[in-house]
Amino acid sequence: MVVHEVKKANRHVIARTNLTIIFEKDMEDLPEFYREHEVELIASLPCYLEDNVDKVRGKGVYKKSINALQKLNALGMEWNHQVCH
Repeated sequence: MVVHEVKKANRHVIARTNLTIIFEKDMEDLPEFYREHEVELIASLPCYLEDNVDKVRGKGVYKKSINALQKLNALGMEWNHQVCH
């Protein structure tokens, strides 16, 4: 896997994610993988309001994204909260 090779080279790994991927079949182990390999995650939502996020990304995406963040937080992953306008 690419992450293993990059980490062997002592490089920083960044992954862009939609967060909800961790609830897809065969992807449930991603949070632990990210933590174990110190992968920096970049994620975004189009808005901070549930209704707006669900209108743009689909019904239930806001709650799944928040649940994903809570799961990552429970694993001890740190977050740099940044708001862009």
